[in-house]
Amino acid sequence: MSCLLLWQIQTLRDATFWADHSDEVLAQTNYVERLMVEAESGFRGFLLEHDRSFLESFDHSHEVMPRSYELLATMVSDNAQQLAVVEHLKRLSGEWFDGAREVLPSNSARDSRLPEVRRGMDNIRQQFDVMVDNEERLRQQRNLRVDQTVGWVFVTSVSLLLIFATFVGLRTRKTLVVLSQSYGQVISGAQDAVKLRDEFLSIASHELKTPLTSIMLQLQLGRRAVTEAGGNPLPVGRITRTFDLCLHQMKRLVTLVDDLLDVSRIQSGRLGYQFEYVNLSGLVKEAGERLVDQFVAEGCQLSLNIESGVIAWCDRFRIDQVIANLLSNALKYGEGKPVNLNLQRDNNEAVISVVDHGNGIAADKQHLIFELYERAVGSANISGLGLGLYISKQIVSAHEGVIVVDSEKGLGAKFHVRLPLEPRDKQGEQT
Repeated sequence: MSCLLLWQIQTLRDATFWADHSDEVLAQTNYVERLMVEAESGFRGFLLEHDRSFLESFDHSHEVMPRSYELLATMVSDNAQQLAVVEHLKRLSGEWFDGAREVLPSNSARDSRLPEVRRGMDNIRQQFDVMVDNEERLRQQRNLRVDQTVGWVFVTSVSLLLIFATFVGLRTRKTLVVLSQSYGQVISGAQDAVKLRDEFLSIASHELKTPLTSIMLQLQLGRRAVTEAGGNPLPVGRITRTFDLCLHQMKRLVTLVDDLLDVSRIQSGRLGYQFEYVNLSGLVKEAGERLVDQFVAEGCQLSLNIESGVIAWCDRFRIDQVIANLLSNALKYGEGKPVNLNLQRDNNEAVISVVDHGNGIAADKQHLIFELYERAVGSANISGLGLGLYISKQIVSAHEGVIVVDSEKGLGAKFHVRLPLEPRDKQGEQT
């Protein structure tokens, strides 16, 4: 269905292009017709008033007419019927100018050749009417196609979003049930655990509902715009902007669901890894540079201090996920103050550090932040599900590494990830 939506959007763009093209053809046709009218007016004025100033419009029209017809022929080259009309008009106009020039030397409004010149102009006007009528019909057909395509795009996008929202809702509900059941079995009977679980479910419901509400609002606004348009074509820019907003919220939904699924895979032992030798210097640099714009948008400076040539045995995607989680936390809790991302080699280990200068983490909270569903601050202050540090710790542990925090209240926080450059068993063999 996504491919169908993309095809329909492309069809809408094409239909809009041809509808606008008809407007351009009509404008050029009207321009050429005005040139002929000006030429005829100058011709008649000269014969009646014997004033050569009337011939200025006649001469101007005769001069620009070939280029004007050439442009019009190029514009309708895709339509054999309209192209034939243009060629016929071009020939009739040339014959009219030739006839008019034969009459001009007589300088008389009683010249016997004038009726033939008038009949030539009448034929030209009739052909212009045919040209305009044909293009008007084409424009109506193309506008109708635009309206129909807008309707299909709207129906398809609504269907796709509803299917996606239903799928996300079902999977999220199943994941939340599994998580809540597993959590309840571990700490059943403890009131603080029940309170913590309920708070997480409330946060998850809010975080998932927010993008869905935004998507629904955009769809309602889109439907209202189509209704208010009354069959007139909607601007492509407005339609594209609506889709972009919906896609942004859908990406946010996918990120939230991915975190929930990662937790589920971790607890069931199914979180897979693809280990290989990775240029850790390049990976950390790419991860930081990818988020620079997000930091700038929040008014926060991100500085990179990357030691070059650090190669480590790791899963590229998962380590990138750890770095992104740490930087995201620094952006949330750093209070807009500068953040540093560092990488250095320490003997047989690589050390990745993320340092913020925010409010820091109280000593009695530091042992909790890497646990499932735990936060250093209240849920009312910060968005997200509170799963990032838990997932990061599990990933680092799978790499036989460690992740620690060094923080004092009011002095910011330093997160350090230590990863072995080689698998531990290989390091033992080398020793």
